[in-house]
Amino acid sequence: MNGKILKSDIIEKFAVEFDITKKDAAKQVDFIFETIIEELIKGNDVSIKDLGKFEIKERAARVAINPATLEKVDVPAKNTVSFKASMKLKELVK
Repeated sequence: MNGKILKSDIIEKFAVEFDITKKDAAKQVDFIFETIIEELIKGNDVSIKDLGKFEIKERAARVAINPATLEKVDVPAKNTVSFKASMKLKELVK
């Protein structure tokens, strides 16, 4: 299966499941996503039972090589978002 689900698809499913307007569903979905983002910005991990854990990880500084010129380039350290799937999710997608 190579499909893709968009935020608008989630909003549509949410609206149908809870028998609310798409506008209200969008507000609620946005609130959930914004809360996850806000907590990550604060440096907090976000664990969602049966889904997984979002966390910020620091990528160390390194030296990379530009493949076109073979020139060495310093890549600074940076934070990145990591997601670790729960055991249940891993089992379900096998």
